[in-house]
Amino acid sequence: MSAEAVVRVLRIGGLQMGKKFYFVLLSACAEACFAQAPFITSVVGGADYSDGEMVGIPLGSIFTIYGTGLAPSTAQAQAVPLPTTLNGVTAQISSAASGGSVLGVCPLWYVSPTQINAVLLSSLTPGLYYVSILAGSSQSQAWGFLATSGRFASFSQSGQGAGPAVVQQYDSSGGPFLNQLTNAAPPGSVLVLWGTGLGPLPSGSDASAPPVGTIRNDVTVYVDGVAATPFYAGRAPGLPGVDQINVALPSGITPRCFAPLQVVTGTAASGIYTVALSSGSSVCTSEFGLSPAALARLQAGGVVQGAILTLSSVTYSLEIYQTAGAEIDQYDTIHLAAFALEAYGAPANGTGTCGFYGPSPAQPLSSAPPAASPVIAGPSGCTWVSGFQVSPGCPASSFAFSGPGYNATGTFQPPMTPTTIANLSAQWTAQGLAVTWSANLNAAGVATLTFGSSQALLPQPFGPGLESTTVICTTNATDTPFVLPAAYAADAFRYAIPMPAELTLTATIDQVFPASGPLDFVLVRTVDSVSAAATIN
Repeated sequence: MSAEAVVRVLRIGGLQMGKKFYFVLLSACAEACFAQAPFITSVVGGADYSDGEMVGIPLGSIFTIYGTGLAPSTAQAQAVPLPTTLNGVTAQISSAASGGSVLGVCPLWYVSPTQINAVLLSSLTPGLYYVSILAGSSQSQAWGFLATSGRFASFSQSGQGAGPAVVQQYDSSGGPFLNQLTNAAPPGSVLVLWGTGLGPLPSGSDASAPPVGTIRNDVTVYVDGVAATPFYAGRAPGLPGVDQINVALPSGITPRCFAPLQVVTGTAASGIYTVALSSGSSVCTSEFGLSPAALARLQAGGVVQGAILTLSSVTYSLEIYQTAGAEIDQYDTIHLAAFALEAYGAPANGTGTCGFYGPSPAQPLSSAPPAASPVIAGPSGCTWVSGFQVSPGCPASSFAFSGPGYNATGTFQPPMTPTTIANLSAQWTAQGLAVTWSANLNAAGVATLTFGSSQALLPQPFGPGLESTTVICTTNATDTPFVLPAAYAADAFRYAIPMPAELTLTATIDQVFPASGPLDFVLVRTVDSVSAAATIN
């Protein structure tokens, strides 16, 4: 996108965070605005930017329209009730791409030449609809999207739809406080999650200030895979389209800076965000051994630098590939959160979590090889050379490398014996799609199951287009049989004949070593992975 991304901050009246609480909405401003007919390029969720055609837009939620020429200039609603025409712009919902009846116009939070934030009408029923933009005397093309009954999406602190979620906490020291790396939630805290997508209002106008009241009672919050039932899940009082979920932090969770956070609304799962947890102090317990000063730097918008050594053993089509990698990486908060979830995103209680596949900012901001190539050695004198395949049977167990201002050495757990998957099958049952397997993988491993990739033709602005959906589930490697609930399966295979279920079993072990000089952490990641596919019966 050529427009410059800007985080717009709207003050929420009547709520406090310390002395102020801010509600973050992502917006964009164009480099130049010219008179032109409005043109829509995408329709996505207003918090996590999930695709309106694949994942859908929940009724009563905030959604975002991107395009060009959508408005003559930037404007935002100044009061509630929200206007349905703002700066001469209207977003109308119709029943068909052309010639369909206009079913209503959406309340508007914000308009600009490249972006509109609106509230989808609660009065609709789930199904396929079309949105078009009226800007003065010009009208855009109609863009199709799927309206759903609900799927909560958290607002993110980065405004990028991933990483640390916007969460308030109440703890023994009072509150509410914004959950941050340097202000983490201790045991016993009450969390308030902010987002959109719980579902339609039971009554009243989406433009008006919603009253206090639970929207639905089938919401479950998972923190590190441990389930908790909210004591409130409804609209944020006075804020159209904005939802809040109040829940007590479940016990028995290992404190860390990037604990997985996911919300299931009915059977629809949100993306996986993170929440910072502590053992009692104000600073979170770092998975990477980061100092309080490094965590404060991250929280202030800075970066940390780490030396990453990766030892990977992958079994694919009965072939074994063992490789080593080494680099110096820089991470900000959102990228470090994604990196942490790769190793620590598996649920702790074996129940598994599922969600729609989306892009992940797991890659670091920048990478470079260490100043001195690392020597990764085994007890028999064999070595792993970065970037090259290693002959099986080299049990690498120590490393040594150095550079300007640092000298890092250490010993680590050797890569695991290459694994195999046996007896993989996928079978429809009354509860859903059951996947069964057996493997000689470390019990601490993560099972990643991929369902869907089904395809079908859907209406598009330029004619029929090919659409597909994919649902990704993660659970413990020993959680077999794993059952994909029927409602998830309906989403995964929404459009066409189901494709084979793909199963990847992965064991990831991270070991952190002391850092010096410019390095904030040194991490050795050993990964053992094996993949297989099964036809669904």
